[in-house]
This record gives sequence, structure tokens and C-alpha cells, in this order.
Amino acid sequence: MTKKITILFSFLTAAALHAQGQDINITGTVVDDSNNAVPGATVSLVSAGVSSTSNANGIFALVKSSVIGSMRPHGNSISAFIAGGAAHFFVPNPAAVNIAVYSMDGRLVSQALDRMLDRGAYSLVLPSRQLRAGVYLVKLGIGDWTELFKMSLYGSLASGTGIRTPAGPQGPSLDKISAVADTLTATKPGYTTFKKFISSYSLVNQVCVISLVAACTNPAFKTGDPNGGWNNGGYYVHNNMWNCGSYACAETLYACSYHNWYVVGNMNNNSGDGAVKTYPNVHMDYSNVAISSFNSLTSSFAAASPHVGIYDVAYDIWTNGVATPGCTEFMIWTENYGQVPSGSKADTVTVGGRLYNVWKTSSNGYIAFVPTAVFTSGTIDVLAIFKWTMSKGWLAANSTLGQLCFGVEIVSTNSTNAVFKFTDFSINSN
Repeated sequence: MTKKITILFSFLTAAALHAQGQDINITGTVVDDSNNAVPGATVSLVSAGVSSTSNANGIFALVKSSVIGSMRPHGNSISAFIAGGAAHFFVPNPAAVNIAVYSMDGRLVSQALDRMLDRGAYSLVLPSRQLRAGVYLVKLGIGDWTELFKMSLYGSLASGTGIRTPAGPQGPSLDKISAVADTLTATKPGYTTFKKFISSYSLVNQVCVISLVAACTNPAFKTGDPNGGWNNGGYYVHNNMWNCGSYACAETLYACSYHNWYVVGNMNNNSGDGAVKTYPNVHMDYSNVAISSFNSLTSSFAAASPHVGIYDVAYDIWTNGVATPGCTEFMIWTENYGQVPSGSKADTVTVGGRLYNVWKTSSNGYIAFVPTAVFTSGTIDVLAIFKWTMSKGWLAANSTLGQLCFGVEIVSTNSTNAVFKFTDFSINSN
């Protein structure tokens, strides 16, 4: 143990040479989904404990002097340090990364990370629910390289938000961003709370625009029809109770817009067959547009689920037709609550900084991307997923896009009324 501690302090001293102070300096505007200013919203940084209230023009400012470490990789060398209850490290080449937290008596407290990561800079907030104030040993391994760190925690920590990739795939300088792993929130009564991961404490000149969505209390559309739907803004909001014929189902959809709607469902899995009964969703139809014609194709979303029963919140994307022979159905799950995809696990891939387990059927008619960590809002690079699938030979290069949907596949709500909310959706392409 004496030898390890000596190595530890030598490494921490070296890491300190690459650290420098930073100020928190974030300014921005809070607007609603119609781009109107929202005054009186509370904007805060979870880990930093800094908050501000938007003024009459919706403008806020988060400013605080801080001592946030930053790390600069030297060539292709591995860099790593522990600060603020988080592990921050640079992976020079794709490698298996393992992070484990031990008590001082050698007992494993948390297996925080064990996965393959691409080249890049990463931050991982260690799981606060398992760590009380005290002193711990953190073992961090990147490929064949392993180091032991001593970590002292005092007071409470923010909840872990998963692994983050603050730097791009080319691994540029990590100055000012590598040690930041925080969440920006905006709240106001009558609005859906906004949460966004922040990888830099330097967001100025009104570049940070927070869009709060007003609660859908006066819906423009309501339906309990199993096939009821509404055209709005070029999208279609669909109740889609497609598999309720042999089951007891009730579902009512309420929509204020295509990007602000919710559904109340009531069904069960008493049969035990795990069948999906409904898929309420918002979608856009395409007339078999060649995937090769897109230079970019992304989609943004935000959803909140009740955590009861069995369901998955997911994109459902149809290529080479829509539910027709020879088509391929892509599922991109964002949240999984007791659900299992079809087929079997075939591979893993990192797209847009998120690691997915990829499941598929033997015919490649169904391919599901299941994230290793739940995310309830964000942006999906759909084109990157298509291209990766084509590189595997699972999707033909001349394939076409038929429909792009986002919603929830519901198996059960345990025979209770459960509310699923969707507060953001858009498709961007060129």
C-alpha cells in the first residue's frame, strides 16, 4: 500500500501542473416554445450550486469565481485525474475503460464503469447514492494502463449523470471543458422543467437559449379513437392503438402541438406474453426518399414517463417501405422500463457520444439500438446510425426512408392510468 500511495501522490502532483482556475460565466435567454421571453424562471447549475432568475426579457446570468480543473492531453498520452466526485480522463486510442471505487479497507463500493470507449475526453460523475462523505480509492484502467487515486469526499454530491464526452472525436485541447460535468436546469410553475448537460462553464453572448415548454393544459386535439390522429406543423400525432384487439386497453391522447402532447394509457400484461399494445407517437412520412440523398438527418426530443408497468420510449423508423415485406424497422430506444427488444444482441456501437447495444433479427428486418444509459432528452444522429448499419451489411446502400416516428411502446401500465409526456420533437435534415 505504501508504494501505491507514493505513486498516487506523484501522479496527482503531475496532474495539478495541467490544471488552471476557471470562472463560471453562462449567460442566456429563457423562452417558451413560441420563442417568447419567460421572466421569473429559475436557472441553476446542479453541481456548482449557482442559480439566477430570468429578468423581464427572459435573460439570465450565472457567474461565479471557481477553481475548476482543466486537462490538456500531451500527444497521444493518457491523462486522468479525480476531482469534485468525478473521474476525468483522456483516451488516446479505443480501449476498454474500467473505473472501480473501493473503501480504504479494500471493499468494492461501486463498479462505476466497464466498457469500450473511442478516442476522446470523458467525464464520469461517480454514483453519489453509494458514496458517503469519507475517503475512497478509485482504480482507473485504460487499456493496459492502470492507476490508483485517493479521493476525499465531504458534504453531498450531485447525482451522477452518466459518462460524457466533452471533446470531439478528434480529441482537441481539453482546456476549459474537460473537468465540467454539470447539469443546467430551468424551472417555473406551469412549465416543463428543462435539463441540459453542460460541458463548459463558458457560455456567453446569449448563446445559451433555454426553451421551456408550457404545460399542455388546454389541448387543441383530443382523441380516444384507436387510430385517431392530428396533422400539425407538418407532423402527425397518432394515438396508434395498433395491437389492442385481443387485450383490454384504454388510451387517450391530448395534444397542444406536435412537440407538446401527452397520452394517458391503461392496460396490463396479465396474459404474460409481453406484447406491445400501443405506440402513441408523433411522426413524419417520407415518400421513399433515398437515404443517400441526405447530407444530414437528426432529430431532437424530450419525454417524461411514469415508471410503472412495462414500456420503452423510442424512435421507430421505417426504411424500404413502412411495415411491408422486405422493409427494415429501426428502433432507437431512449428509455427502457422492463422491456426487451426482439432478436438477439449482435454488436455494440457509440453514436453521438452514446454507447448502444445493437439487437437484431436474423433477417435484419428489425434492428434496435438500446442505450446503455437512459436519456430523456437529446438529439439523435439518425443518418450516422443508417451509415453504420450499412457498413455492417445489414442495410442496403440504396435504401430509402419511409417514416420517422417518436413515441412510447406500451406493454403494461399495471391496470392504472399512466401519463406519458412529450415536450419536444423535431426533425432536421438537408
